[in-house]
Amino acid sequence: MQNFDGAELRHLALTGDTVTRQQAFSKLWDGFYRRLVHFARGWPAIPNDERADAATEALLAAFAALASYDPTQAFSAWLFGVARHKFQDAARHHHQRQWRQPPLPDDEAEKGAALAWHDDFPERSAAAELAGQCARAIAGLSGRDRRIAQLRFHEELNASQIGQALGLPAATVRWRIAAIRRQIQTQLELLHETA
Repeated sequence: MQNFDGAELRHLALTGDTVTRQQAFSKLWDGFYRRLVHFARGWPAIPNDERADAATEALLAAFAALASYDPTQAFSAWLFGVARHKFQDAARHHHQRQWRQPPLPDDEAEKGAALAWHDDFPERSAAAELAGQCARAIAGLSGRDRRIAQLRFHEELNASQIGQALGLPAATVRWRIAAIRRQIQTQLELLHETA
């Protein structure tokens, strides 16, 4: 993804007047809100209708904590690390209050709905076909592996940055990326054999 200047954002947020701080937050919001909503999908315990709120809370927490950001490090990795903590809190909070509510529908229905749009386009291109197959293969990964896959293949973070964001050693991340690639390749080969 784009290279975001965290040092400049930190400087504006910490030294600017009210208008400058508002502009800095708008820049942060524009650059990361949708990406964090997508990242929140890696926590199935957070209901769909609460993911946008979780992303908003993560951005607010990150903005408030900009003084702790080290400008020598990748801003995206730092921000996704803050978001990870907020999403874990949101998932835990949802789990704690779930006992008072009737059980939620099976997660498979959510996955099926997310992928159903692929079946509505019988004349889709080969690229769209492959994207749909990859999405189905990624949907079969564990939550941790889906988060790693998103940060590596969508956000284009390296293993060290992913490790920083998710609180994992870089070597573990490299090992999981290799395993994820093998899993996706196997799933794609199975799909091609049955087609």
